[in-house]
Amino acid sequence: MDTQILKVDPSSIEFTQTENNDIIPIIKDEETKLNIEKAVKVLTETNQVVAFPTETVYGLGGSSLNSESVKSIYRAKNRPSDNPLISHVSSINQLERLLFDNEPIPEIYKPLIENFWPGPLTILLPVKSNSKISKLVTADQPTFAVRMPNHPIVRALISMSDLPLAAPSANASTRPSPTQALHVYHDLKGKIPLILDGGECEIGLESTVVDGLCSPPMLLRPGGVSLEDIKKYGGEKWSQIVVSKKTAGKTEPVRTPGMKYRHYSPTAKV
Repeated sequence: MDTQILKVDPSSIEFTQTENNDIIPIIKDEETKLNIEKAVKVLTETNQVVAFPTETVYGLGGSSLNSESVKSIYRAKNRPSDNPLISHVSSINQLERLLFDNEPIPEIYKPLIENFWPGPLTILLPVKSNSKISKLVTADQPTFAVRMPNHPIVRALISMSDLPLAAPSANASTRPSPTQALHVYHDLKGKIPLILDGGECEIGLESTVVDGLCSPPMLLRPGGVSLEDIKKYGGEKWSQIVVSKKTAGKTEPVRTPGMKYRHYSPTAKV
């Protein structure tokens, strides 16, 4: 397939909050609006996936509720299917409504959400019995990982499609994570229909992943929010956070991306 790179302007987007605490984007630049709408159409009308900027790295997203879309992510990246994916939402309301069976998020996460959402922090939540989230997203485990990104382009895309997006980094598996649209094009040209080009990513490092469902809570993957800040702003329970071992064993379930498979293998001498 042909892969289009479509320009979008993050600075042209503002957000307003509805009465039910959903987030609605207001897009002033017509080209940006049209190009995001093209991406929305791919996500809502096909089983294909699209690439987009976040504040961490470029992501490759498909509906967390559609197993065929999730399969497209794994195919494009050549990613192992037992490596779970992080879902991305545009608001707390969307998270509770579409992924958490209209139940409130556990209290332990409240101080972290208040300080670091939207932003580069991912939390683990239990999969509800009536959840519509694809088992391919969770790798058939009892928990799922979710974050609310801060980048205007991906938040607008998620809001306008009203889909939580399963989205790993938009690179071929084991390759360095992309921070520019051309990096994505280099790895995934011909494998995905379009890339939203919103310029260079701000952080360049994946999100931090934490598990507050265990006691003491655990840092599963270091990333854009530091361990020190989690302890500082998380309150008493998070001051006791422990750091998970770096890698999962061969037969051990992978609870979050980055715990088992090789990452970051540049095709250059170092």
